[in-house]
Amino acid sequence: MRTITTLKYVIVLRLLFDYTHKENLKMEKKLFGKVTSVVLAAVMACTLSSGIVMADESTTESEITLSGPCIEKDSAEESGQKVTWDCVTFGSYPQTEIVDKAETSGVYRKLWEKAGDYVVDADLYNELISDNITWNDNNDTTIDGTKYHRICVDDATYHNSISEVSDFYYNWETTTSTTYHYFRYDPIKWRVLSNDDGVALLLSDVVLDDQTYHLLDKSIKWKDSSIRDWLNSYQPLFENPFIYTAFTKDERDAIEWTKIVTEEEDTVEGNSTNDMIFLLSEADVDGDNAVKYGFTGEAERIAQSSTYAKAMGTINSISTGSIGNSRWWLRSSSSYNNEYAANVTEDGDVNDAGYLVNSNNIGVRPALRLKLSSSDVYSFAGTVCSDGTVDENGQAHTVKDYVSNGDATCTKDGTKTGICEVCGETLTVIDVGSATGHTPAAAVKEKLDKATITKAGGYDMVVRCATCNEPLSSKHVTVAKLKITTKKTKATYKYAKVKKKAKTFKIGATVNSKGTLSYKVTKYYGKAKMYLKLNKKTGKITVKKGTPKGTYKIKVKITAKAKGNYAKGSVTKTITVKVK
Repeated sequence: MRTITTLKYVIVLRLLFDYTHKENLKMEKKLFGKVTSVVLAAVMACTLSSGIVMADESTTESEITLSGPCIEKDSAEESGQKVTWDCVTFGSYPQTEIVDKAETSGVYRKLWEKAGDYVVDADLYNELISDNITWNDNNDTTIDGTKYHRICVDDATYHNSISEVSDFYYNWETTTSTTYHYFRYDPIKWRVLSNDDGVALLLSDVVLDDQTYHLLDKSIKWKDSSIRDWLNSYQPLFENPFIYTAFTKDERDAIEWTKIVTEEEDTVEGNSTNDMIFLLSEADVDGDNAVKYGFTGEAERIAQSSTYAKAMGTINSISTGSIGNSRWWLRSSSSYNNEYAANVTEDGDVNDAGYLVNSNNIGVRPALRLKLSSSDVYSFAGTVCSDGTVDENGQAHTVKDYVSNGDATCTKDGTKTGICEVCGETLTVIDVGSATGHTPAAAVKEKLDKATITKAGGYDMVVRCATCNEPLSSKHVTVAKLKITTKKTKATYKYAKVKKKAKTFKIGATVNSKGTLSYKVTKYYGKAKMYLKLNKKTGKITVKKGTPKGTYKIKVKITAKAKGNYAKGSVTKTITVKVK
């Protein structure tokens, strides 16, 4: 599809043309904003979740109403549910191979060969290879109103050795480096992931091409990746960028510019991008938006590739249960580092560790937002289902009024039930968006570790959902060590006064826990027991009347009862009284 010169040339061009292309894009955005709106009328049809399709042969394209995916419970599916998407055709791209005989095709007798991969038409093939056909700089030509594209092995992003046959790859080994293979431009089929205010988010039904995420092996993110350039033609790196290969001027005018925020740090001013064509992110297929877009499990993420994408280099699974499936890029950087980019595997798993950005056997499923008011540039194309069912006639169920079954939880959508107005079947589907969300209750103290005299304590203040008790937030609070302090541990009196009257003083202990204090003499020194008396509740020391001259000592244990965030604790103080 495209020819890349040398990497040095690529890098120079990126710098040289950067400014020019940004200015051109600004002009193009202004033009896109002037697209005339055409109001779509509703049509009687039979669809799931109001995804309306053609009801009879008289239905026109202007009567089509599209909806996002419908999710049904289905015990036969591994995920317990199946998903049905409305589809449209919009734009065109090389997909089906044209051959003179089956053996000419690079998919011939592969385990993953399927009907429709190629068309055997010897007359057309011979016309394509004849010298009478003029090919343009894009290696395109048109015969009887149908457009065709040719590539040789050197045009492929990846190919196995010409002398080698691989079960995983398109077979180039019967050709020379200058032998062309021929592909017909077919309408691109897109799945409708959502319809928001007349703008539909679309994802290609199959992998359309094989490209590296970035041409060089380096740390890179979506904003600066070569695959973003290839999709949108921001820089003149590629002779045949996707947006100009797949869409006419009128079709490009129908594509909405989309602000792309891929990772958390891209919310910083200047880090997000505005693109017409983009890749889905990890969050779109296995995160916050996944269920809304119909990605409820592996079966909903798997994708096969067009014959052209296979010829361009996609690896094709030969494993039981995933035969013919291809990997496809996500725009998210790897969880490992930015030298890798995430992708969806042949089994439909999300590989967040990713592959090196210059890996050359991973496919591309472009995504875009289509202005549905531009109804003259796209056509309704029936439905596809995650169970493998394809309904190109566009006949499906339609339910006017669903009734909730009241089984939604805080985090999981519930179901709703309705009756199809056409066939009378009772349908129970996932009620997308019905999850109630959490209701925060008052914060409560959990995991209390009481403070003691020797160590600090702490606890978590946890906010839980009042409905399901799921923890929503937690804040740790540190509690200082238990601390008992005293105001007075020494007293001196003149004998003349003690001789006439007893004297008293308080130890004056306090504790930061506010717990109740108690006092106990643990040791008397000398004759202290005869002349000193301790009040166990108040800590008051009484020096008895007539106490003779001398120094008297006692040891007092001061204990604080456990209270609140504090354990029981005690300290021992020596109390000294001197009579002179």
